[in-house]
Amino acid sequence: MYVEVNSAGSSAGIGDLPKQVYESSAIESNSYTSNKRIVITTTTNITDLPSSVQSALTSGGGAVGDLTTDYGDCMEADLAYLSFPKITLPNIYNVNVGNGYVYRDSHARWIRDLPQSLWFQKTFGIIDKDAYTKGVKAKTTLASSFNTASDSSIGLTDVSFFPYSGVCEIWSHDPDANTAEPAEMLTSFAYSGKDITNNELDNVMFADTTKGTISTTAPGSLGSRHVLARNISGDYKHMFVLWADMRNDGSADADGGTRKEDFGLIYPVAQNYKVSVVWAETGQRFADLKVGQDCEIWAISAENDPAGSAVAGSTKTWSEYPTATLLEYTDGNERVPGKRSNDTELHTHLKNWEDKAGAFILVDLSKFFNLNTESNNGRIGQSSGGSKPWDNCSSTKPEHQR
Repeated sequence: MYVEVNSAGSSAGIGDLPKQVYESSAIESNSYTSNKRIVITTTTNITDLPSSVQSALTSGGGAVGDLTTDYGDCMEADLAYLSFPKITLPNIYNVNVGNGYVYRDSHARWIRDLPQSLWFQKTFGIIDKDAYTKGVKAKTTLASSFNTASDSSIGLTDVSFFPYSGVCEIWSHDPDANTAEPAEMLTSFAYSGKDITNNELDNVMFADTTKGTISTTAPGSLGSRHVLARNISGDYKHMFVLWADMRNDGSADADGGTRKEDFGLIYPVAQNYKVSVVWAETGQRFADLKVGQDCEIWAISAENDPAGSAVAGSTKTWSEYPTATLLEYTDGNERVPGKRSNDTELHTHLKNWEDKAGAFILVDLSKFFNLNTESNNGRIGQSSGGSKPWDNCSSTKPEHQR
């Protein structure tokens, strides 16, 4: 249970309670002042808390640990991190728990590891029409030639307004300038880390190697190559995940360990699989999608996150090495999303999920919704992925805007 103090709380001493994940050791009822409550006893000892908190807990005249001391009005629990069996008051008992209840939310936790990969963010993240901006737009010129096949860093004129890590695009010349020849995006790339002193972006990866070496200036009088940082949404509702071993009762073992790297798709995918959008509650089919035209299916190894492996210099799984430190920066605020499940989870069954869920497939509906993602030919300057055909006409707007 993740707990943090409410800023409007009534006790100053309680304000020093550490914001952290607390593990419960017991759940019991409390009938104090005739109000039925749930009391969660944690494994954290009161004597290990700051002295100001210990003083506050005894200020009401009760002994330390006395259930009659009520500080419920000055505490908040983030329900995104709080989980417990179904209960009914006044008696507490488990309903349909069984031995596998604790494993039921495993997939919901593991899926949160995926957007913390720069490869996932670069490929499937929805790109804003405008470049990343925090006071000043993250846009500058290429200071030195860049070899897309071999360079691990890229020199720019000014990196001070670029995020610490993210995804960028290199353009033939200034895309905002009014020139006779329209600017063209030459390649995109992801990076992790920047050197402000030397004006470099570090750990550059996933550039289009077929572009060779990109010079600092465009041919003719078009001017310098320009580099812009993408502003990427943290919304991935267009993405769906299916693991090789979907059991959520504690018995999942990646099908005996045989499907950690390969999900086992039968190729050609478009001829062997059909994709339908179905309302979960009613089972009513909403739409049938054509693979390759309306959606794409990606087969991914659970033992190799391309971005984590590239930055670390050795193979890293999806559960251990985060690289996308900016999950959501639509409003210009940098947010650190936290570490992968191997580092944050208290329960061992939520760690090393490559050994449990195994390999997985990603179903990408960017094309169906015409979203501005790289997988749908998206880039800065567009509000959608391009022109989507509809019978005898086409649309350049995302599906939800028509």
